[in-house]
Parts: sequence; C-alpha cells; structure tokens
Amino acid sequence: MRKNKTKGFTLIEVIFSIVLLGIISVFIIPMSIYSVKYAKWNNIRLNALNLAYTQVEWLKTLDYDDLGLDISGYSPRGIVKDDYYMNDNDSVTIKGVKYHVTTGVYWEGSESSTGEPVPQATKKVDVVVEAKDVFTGEIKEYSVLGTLISREGERIPTLPGQVKVSATLRGANEGVKNVMIGLGQSTLYSTFANTDGGGIALIGNLMNGAYKVQPIKWSYFEIMVMPNGVNAASSDWKLDKEVIVPKWDKNNKPKYPEINFYIDLPGYIALPVDNKYPKAAKVEIKPTGESYIPSEGESEEHMLLEVSIEELISIKFWRLWNYEYTIENGEDRYFFTRSETGYLWDGKFDIDDLNKATTEKLDIVFALDENSVYKKTNNKLTEIIINFTSQVNNIELMEFTLNDELIDKSYYTITQIISGKNNAFKITLDGSKNFTEDIINFEIINPDCLINSYGMRLSKDLNKCTLTPNN
Repeated sequence: MRKNKTKGFTLIEVIFSIVLLGIISVFIIPMSIYSVKYAKWNNIRLNALNLAYTQVEWLKTLDYDDLGLDISGYSPRGIVKDDYYMNDNDSVTIKGVKYHVTTGVYWEGSESSTGEPVPQATKKVDVVVEAKDVFTGEIKEYSVLGTLISREGERIPTLPGQVKVSATLRGANEGVKNVMIGLGQSTLYSTFANTDGGGIALIGNLMNGAYKVQPIKWSYFEIMVMPNGVNAASSDWKLDKEVIVPKWDKNNKPKYPEINFYIDLPGYIALPVDNKYPKAAKVEIKPTGESYIPSEGESEEHMLLEVSIEELISIKFWRLWNYEYTIENGEDRYFFTRSETGYLWDGKFDIDDLNKATTEKLDIVFALDENSVYKKTNNKLTEIIINFTSQVNNIELMEFTLNDELIDKSYYTITQIISGKNNAFKITLDGSKNFTEDIINFEIINPDCLINSYGMRLSKDLNKCTLTPNN
C-alpha cells in the first residue's frame, strides 16, 4: 500500500520568498505613494482652477468703477481686497487643503476714436491661486487666470497724461510681477500701481508736469533698485527717476514717458556686533568703473556715497556691482576684511542664493603704510622708519623680516618718531646686518599682536611694504 506524502517548504525557500516580496515592495510601494500624491496634486490643481474661474466671474459682476484694489492710493482703486476670495475669506479650505487667492487689477491703455490716449479705458485682472505642493511641501502657484474688462461703450477721454513703467530683473529682459510703482510730484508718492505679469505698470489720468517714479515694494521679496545716483540730502542711493508728462496736443501728439527699472534683492554690509570701530568714521564708497559707466555729462563722483560707518550698515547695495571705498577717521585710515577669512574685501558681494538677500560680514582693520624708508651706511642697515594707518599698541611685541630674514630683537630698538603718537616708529639697528640690495622688503610676521584703541588688528594682507632709501 502506497503512502501519500505532503511536501512542505524548506527554510531556504521561505527566506527566498520573503526576500523576493521585499524586492518587489521596494518598487511597488514608492509607485503607489507617487500615484496617491499625483491624484491629490491633480485634485488640488482642479480645485485651484475652479476657484480662479469663480473669482474672475465675480470680478466681472462688479461695476467698472468698483473694479480695483482696496489699497489707499492704488490705481485703479476699487473694492477688491487683493488677498481675499470674493472679499469674504483670506483663504479657502477644501478637503483639508488651504488655498490662497490673490487678485491683481491693472490699467490697460487704449485710444479713443479721435486718437486721444485713454489710459484708463480698460482694466486687466489676473487671479493667482496658491496651495502647498504635495511633493515638496512648499507653497506654489496652481492656477493663474486673467482677462480684460472694459466699460460698456467708448469711454470719454479724461486726462490723457500717462507714464508706462517696466520692472525687469537684474538687467535681463525678464519682467517682474507684483512690483509696486509709486508716482508723485514729491518724494511722498501719492499714486501706486502694481506691475502685471509682463512687468508693466501703467499710471494714467495725469496732468502735465514733472513727476518722480520709483519701485517701492516687491511682493514676497525685499527690493533693491539699481541706483542712478546719490541723494546728498539723505546720504543714500538715488533710486527714483524724474519724468515729464507733456500737455496733450492733438495736432502734435506728444510721446508720453516710458521708463524701465532694474530690480533685485539687496546686499548688506554687516560689521562686528562688539562695535570694534568708531561709528562716526567716514566711508566713501562707489561702484567701480567696470560696474557703472557714467552717462555723458555725469561727473566721476556721480555715484560716490558718503556715509558714516554707523549709517553704512543700514544701506542697501546693488549687489551685482563691485565697489571701491575708503574709510577715514581723522588722520586714521581703515580697511574692510572678510570676517570668515580675515583677508581684504575685494568689493564684491558673494551671492550664494539669488532668491535671498546677501549679507557681507566684514571686519575693520588698519594697515602698514607704504610710505616707509630705510637708511644704510656702507651697506650696513642702520635705520628703518615705518608708518601705520592708525595708532598702534603693543609695538614691542612686533616681529618682522627683512627680505624674508627674521630679525632677532637683540639687533634693534624701537622708538616713537613723535612722542605720544603711536603711528610712526623708528627702528634703530646695530649695524651688524649687511644689505647690498637696494630693495628691502619689510614684513610683520605676527600682525595679530598689533591692535589699536578700538581693538582693531593689523591686516594680514597689509602687513608688509617695500622700504625705499631715505636720501
């Protein structure tokens, strides 16, 4: 009689099956997670599109005169709250996802049938809906809708005067949206308009005359405008531009101003928090000739900014330029070094992220002056005169080399040139050192030991000089 035997799995087979299932899971689970996220992303996108469409349709129901942003001084001014959904909620939540709706309203110029400019003939609107990205977790745009809305029938021309302003990013041809442009006949801008998706803002209904125009705010970002001069009264860069709006003449149609501004995020100079510098020291700083070429008729000092060190730390800089500078405090002269390296600042802003403001962390130091001399007798070096750009303490700790040869302290003595002034010293040598060379290089090899009354140190870049004969 034959017995039936049931064959089972061996331990090796079980382990192999588990490993195989694990390998399959490695590929299937991420795909499943991605599919779920993609479905949610697509649902968010559709909801955003519906919200944008509903907002646009609501805007179309408003009276033409009410179609504008509810911001004091804004043009076109109206009843629309720019960050609300149908003027009701600042955000909308659908199935646990929060949506933020932003509305922009702008002028779109036209001409009447008689050829007169009508800068307020048509209003352009756009609606942006944002939500959190399911893949990155960051806020992103899911929908952007726009349309033009006109008054029924042809509008009667009012004041045809207008200024068209464009804002482009860092000198490129890329228009920048949501830059608030201010316009007025004084520095207190009375009228504002936002740039549209193409970086254009049109401000109309202006009487003839002189106006000042300036980008003053950039939604989501700090703003810096490329300077076009210096405001002497305010000790800051000149960022506005002056325009003339001509009087309308139908027989000789004038050309209305069209101006452009370059904008970016700013650069800042940060100095030590322990205030190791005289706050009233005078700083003169300007872009190098390679960075800014003066227009015809502009002086070389057109872009020279004069401020105190205390004022300097609040100044915004056009960070794409290179700068040259001087720092003076009475008879003393100082220099900037990078805090991280200790080496001289080259006048450049190191930009790690174009989408964030840049801060250069600098220290202030003094230097060994180039105006230093030596005296020899029969090729024997007997005297050296060295000068510093600041008063110096601890001169007795100084160690130096001559043509790379370390000079032992037993060979010399150091005294002040003028009693009570620690910026010029005479080094008297015993005459045992023979130097046939006419050029003698002097270098202080322990610059950190020399400090001034503010706690500044001798620059490790400016700790050397070439001595010249004292004839």
